[in-house]
This record gives sequence, C-alpha cells and structure tokens, in this order.
Amino acid sequence: MAVSYKKRKEERIKLARKEEADESKIFQLPYIDGGNSGKSHLRQVILYLYSLYKNGEISKNGFEVLVEHVCMVFVKTEAEKRLSAYLERKLLDLLNRLSSEDAVLKLFGLSERDV
Repeated sequence: MAVSYKKRKEERIKLARKEEADESKIFQLPYIDGGNSGKSHLRQVILYLYSLYKNGEISKNGFEVLVEHVCMVFVKTEAEKRLSAYLERKLLDLLNRLSSEDAVLKLFGLSERDV
C-alpha cells in the first residue's frame, strides 16, 4: 500500500511540474504587433481551459474564474500596447516639431533676425 501511494505521489509531482511549465507558456500574453495574433492566442488559451473543464480537470467555477482572469490580462495588454503606440507617435511628432530651427528659436524667444 505504501509503495503504490509513494509511486502515485511521485507521478502527481511530475504531472504538476509539467502542468506548471505548460501554464507558464500558455498564460504569457506577449505584446504582438499588428494583426489579431493576440486574439487568436486568447482563443487558444480559452479553448485549452475549456478542454480542462470538459475533461473534469477543473470545476465550472474554476473555469469561469480563469477565463475572467485571462480576459482581464488580454484587455490590459491590449490597452497598454495601444497607449504605448499612441504616446510614441505623439513624442515623435513633438521631437520633429522641436527639431526645426524655427521651433528652437521660438523656444528661446528669438527670431531669425536676432541670430
């Protein structure tokens, strides 16, 4: 009895380590430029969670909580990506405007006649 318990425990530990590694790959929602790759990745994660639920590996409540969490991470990632792109564009526009000679002179309160 003790041998089979020890063997099952070792198998569960191996399985848990494998699942941990799989989860770390699955729940990474990387910044992906362009296209709908983020959406397709989200879809894959939700399908994986659904298969876990369907196979009885997670409860309905666990499934709902995990899907909610994954969706929140996706929305946060998308918002950060869009905000970052917007701010980058605005900063580049500002740098372009400030790099012209007229803008630099105006910044110091000078005109071309003063130079």
